[in-house]
Amino acid sequence: MTITIPPLVIMAASFLTVGGLWMLLYWRFVEPAVRRGIGTLIGAAVLRGDQGIWVVQDEAEDSLNWRTMLIRPLQMVCLFGSMMVALVFALAITVKLSS
Repeated sequence: MTITIPPLVIMAASFLTVGGLWMLLYWRFVEPAVRRGIGTLIGAAVLRGDQGIWVVQDEAEDSLNWRTMLIRPLQMVCLFGSMMVALVFALAITVKLSS
C-alpha cells in the first residue's frame, strides 16, 4: 500500500518550514549585514525604525532626503528577494519529493 501526498500539500509544508527557517536566519544575520553594507555605501548608519522600516541614524522616518529615498526601495528589494529565496527552495523540495 502506497500513500500519495498531493504536491500542493508538499509545497505548503516545505514553504512553511523552509520559509520560516530562512526568514529567521534573514532577520537575524542577513538583514543586519545588508543594512551595514548599505550604510557603508551611503556614509551613514542605517537602523530599524519602530515598524521595521529602515531609517538613517538621527533622521525621522518620514524625512525626504536622498538617503531615505534610496534605502526604502532597497529594503523592499531585499525583503522580497529573501522571500523569493524561500519560495525557490520550497519549489525545489516539492519537485524533488514529487518525482
